[in-house]
Amino acid sequence: MTTTNVGRRRRWPERLVKALLVLALAFSPSWAGASPSEADGIQPDGQESFIPAHPTRDACLEQGLDEGLAPATEPPLLKKAAAWLTGTELSSFEESGHSLFLKTTLLDAPAAGTDVTFDAVYGRDDWMSLIAGQYDSTLDLLDPGDGSDYLVALAAAPALNKVGSTTDHTFAELSHEGVVIEGAHLDYATGIAYVPKSLYRDDDGEVPFACQLQLLVPTTVGEAAPSKTDVRITCHDPRVRPVADQTVGSSSFDVTTKIPVATPDTAGYLTLADLHVRVNDSTDEMALEENVNAFWDAATGELELALSPQTLLQVSVEIDAPGLMDLMAVPAIATSTSDLAYVPDVVFDSLNLDTLTPGRVIPFDSYINYWWAHPDPNDFQWHACVNSGAYCYSWISDP
Repeated sequence: MTTTNVGRRRRWPERLVKALLVLALAFSPSWAGASPSEADGIQPDGQESFIPAHPTRDACLEQGLDEGLAPATEPPLLKKAAAWLTGTELSSFEESGHSLFLKTTLLDAPAAGTDVTFDAVYGRDDWMSLIAGQYDSTLDLLDPGDGSDYLVALAAAPALNKVGSTTDHTFAELSHEGVVIEGAHLDYATGIAYVPKSLYRDDDGEVPFACQLQLLVPTTVGEAAPSKTDVRITCHDPRVRPVADQTVGSSSFDVTTKIPVATPDTAGYLTLADLHVRVNDSTDEMALEENVNAFWDAATGELELALSPQTLLQVSVEIDAPGLMDLMAVPAIATSTSDLAYVPDVVFDSLNLDTLTPGRVIPFDSYINYWWAHPDPNDFQWHACVNSGAYCYSWISDP
């Protein structure tokens, strides 16, 4: 009798879940008769089935996860039910709230030769001429479950975009000292990074910590194929015609990526504040700042992000539903030129010089040195400088 009562008590949560599922189905958009545009957003004309160029982040992690290092835990029943109801793909991973800061250092493969490690490259007198560029990105650190001692992240964008294969790596603290971290792992075959959970907590609970991973990736600049970024648009504004979901090809060595969002004749209804962007399947929304890390072109309907194409596998853009005042407004007058700032021989895409603040550094792809004096040379100057082989401009106070 005791065993039977326990069994009945254990079945109560399942019965409760089933009851909730029935209620949820009754009020879900698909069962309530809502049209696809009402449930999923406005669909573009002629939208065909979209076949992405890349697998999803979670699919890569699930297929390549080393169960010996990070055994995945079966998702709970409620999570499965929620994924089924919303039509979303069920993830085996939980958000940890932590990020892995990725630095991809591209190496000129023909000039570097066969010894392609950090020690070998930086031990050479001509090491600066070997660096083809460095690109930064941020990755979500995900938790496979309580059985795992590691958080995991997918650091495979350069390989999936066929820029090159990683030949060396270093995990370090994200600090001025850059102390090397022991105990973290990178699987070169899958691009999965394993970062110990112990770095983020102690006996008293969570502790502040930031981890960075630097990859060394030899590449042949003249032979690298364009990087591919899968773009998905969800539009809730009836005035706007979104472009079809598509794969965008861009030069792997650009420092910005242009994302088609809306047709030019309807893009004027939108501003940057109407767009919500997530990259590489992250659940965290990218904080867009006009002319800092993003530029909205109302003439073309393109969103330009200050992220290199070779770091981007997926970009999703959600367009807000308009408010009452928005519906009464007329579209903005589109201009064919943006406020691209420039100085002699150097172009900063979508960068407004008026937004620069002391101490800010802006990388650019060029090999020149010069000085340019501010109209008041006693206050500011442009300094051309060298930092780890990458040229940059820094707006600083003149001592």
